[in-house]
Amino acid sequence: MRKLHTFLLAFGLLLIHMTTQAQTCQGKLTLDEFKAQVLEVQSKYFPQLNGNQIKVTTFRAEDYFLQAQPSESTLLGSRHKRRYEVQLNLRLLECSPGEKALEAILIHELEHIVDYTRMSSAQILSHGLKYVSDKKFRTKYERKTDLKALEHQVHDGLVAYREWIYQWFSPQQLSRKKQFYLSLDEIRALE
Repeated sequence: MRKLHTFLLAFGLLLIHMTTQAQTCQGKLTLDEFKAQVLEVQSKYFPQLNGNQIKVTTFRAEDYFLQAQPSESTLLGSRHKRRYEVQLNLRLLECSPGEKALEAILIHELEHIVDYTRMSSAQILSHGLKYVSDKKFRTKYERKTDLKALEHQVHDGLVAYREWIYQWFSPQQLSRKKQFYLSLDEIRALE
């Protein structure tokens, strides 16, 4: 009887662990729905980006879900003719973080594009080199971008996005991500 009790207890703990490790999704999105969300966030929060071509491109990766950058083919040309990309991990379509979370992180990504529109090609290249080689620079830049996004009063959405994205990372990946961006507690304290 004692062995059965021990087995049932262990089995129950395993089930609890498995259910707490399950991914939290707010349904699925189509690529067209995501593109519409990008346009909606752009027109609502970033009228200064009207006239800039922002294209959604897709990829698959384990360690990031969204990234904004200038299109490589237009990087060296005139800043006024530059095009931009919001790069989307297809896993986000398969397991959506929810509308508020998506709105908040798109604001963060479009803040990056606003920054790029103000930079020359040489400044963007310099910025990119520092971003990948200097952790302090990257941390300062991403945290500043989070703060700019929070000026749009999307605290709950950014918290929801962070909670959603944390589920996908290994402990090592999560530790690295948490050093670059505002923490859940920091975001909540700024409300």
